Amino acid sequence: MPTGPARRASRVISTRRCGASDRRGLPGRFTEGMTTVLRTPAEWPAVLLARSKAAARSRADPTDLDAAVRRGAFDGLRRAVDELGAAGTIAAIAAAKLRGRGGAGFPAADKWRLAATTPAPRRFVVANGYGADPASFTDSLLLETDPYAVIEGLAIAAYAIGAGEAVIAVRGDDPAATARLESAVASAEEAGFVGPDMLGSGHDLTMTVRPVQGAYMLGEETVLLKALEGRRGQPEQRPPHPAERGLFGMPTVVQNVQTLAAVPWIIVNGARAFAGIGSPSAPGTILVQVRGADRGGVAEVPIGTPLRDIVALGGAAATGTKGRGVKAILVGGPSGGILPADLLDTPWSSSQTSAPVSSTWGGS
Repeated sequence: MPTGPARRASRVISTRRCGASDRRGLPGRFTEGMTTVLRTPAEWPAVLLARSKAAARSRADPTDLDAAVRRGAFDGLRRAVDELGAAGTIAAIAAAKLRGRGGAGFPAADKWRLAATTPAPRRFVVANGYGADPASFTDSLLLETDPYAVIEGLAIAAYAIGAGEAVIAVRGDDPAATARLESAVASAEEAGFVGPDMLGSGHDLTMTVRPVQGAYMLGEETVLLKALEGRRGQPEQRPPHPAERGLFGMPTVVQNVQTLAAVPWIIVNGARAFAGIGSPSAPGTILVQVRGADRGGVAEVPIGTPLRDIVALGGAAATGTKGRGVKAILVGGPSGGILPADLLDTPWSSSQTSAPVSSTWGGS
């Protein structure tokens, strides 16, 4: 049991970044509201959830390809193939300053360039939808509400680096996301968005959905690749990086599903538009999960948004929630740390948020 200040705190708000599955087997206090998309201010841009919100308003099936295409699905892939070319696509991702959403924040274009220029007979791209945090739902919500955003981003990445094989890794205990993705991939193949001669580009792409089962460590990319190979999941020293020697020893780009879902938006709307959203050093938006407030749910926020504004989305004002007051917030789930209320103005990003969390815990 918590003691001292943690015990006396009247309300602790939890915010999470990485997602997993719809944990229907967990107690209601974990699952309640976690598939709810929280309302955000009108001026905040919607990059990741724009199409899923439109689908929800029209009550459309997320795997309905015709409806998704009417909302703009695969416009980015068409532009990459017809106008930009492989090198131009990588250049656009670099100009947008897109960074990985899985935690480390590594520049996506650096991975793509390394994989594209490493000599090899085969190349892979992997969408990491495993979401190691067992009580987080952000990636799962994205996969289930707009699977085509991830599929399109994965196809663009594969085209850009010359990969003929793409894998979407999801949790083995997430049958809803698995079934929805498999249906969406099959529809995309039938329409020619993936498969042989993708969109008439001469590029062949095989895309598969792979449920994987394991522990928290599977969120780390080298461990995930071992699991996909059917081997014991154990992290590896780097270099070489997976982009040089990854799945089956071949160049492999591994990206979080949120990273890939941002790619089509960048290609359609332009790198400058994306770079103008959120933090200058790490532009764009990210999905966060709020729990323990009056309203639990998932929200899309610009990177760099103050934690104060994020917890307010759940109805938790810094001066009090139902009169009880916010004393602290748990940032980043079980591997994160607790921040006191006087640090609520800390911007939400992998670099800026980690510094006060580390100092709170006495880490480095």
